[in-house]
Amino acid sequence: MRHQCIVRTAAQDGDAWPFAVGGKAALINVAGCFRASSAAAANEAAVPGLGIGNAPFWQVRTVFDQDRIELVLTDFEPPPIPLHALSAAMRIVPAKTKLFVDLL
Repeated sequence: MRHQCIVRTAAQDGDAWPFAVGGKAALINVAGCFRASSAAAANEAAVPGLGIGNAPFWQVRTVFDQDRIELVLTDFEPPPIPLHALSAAMRIVPAKTKLFVDLL
């Protein structure tokens, strides 16, 4: 069964989505009738069922928590990308810096 995908036209990988296939990272070309240049528009298009979207979970957490979307293809999620926060050495870390690092 083929599904319509919601394609982000400004995505770094174009019409290819990252997946893990057989334990290895793979880019799979997708197609769909709905295309959006912004992540917000693409994510909102998934809510009424215009297609399957591909987004970082933090971008869709709210609509997921509201049961407005469901996760699919979770067995093929690519490994997470490591993210490190670096700052200048200081005795007192500003509150906004601490909040940002805690969010990560």
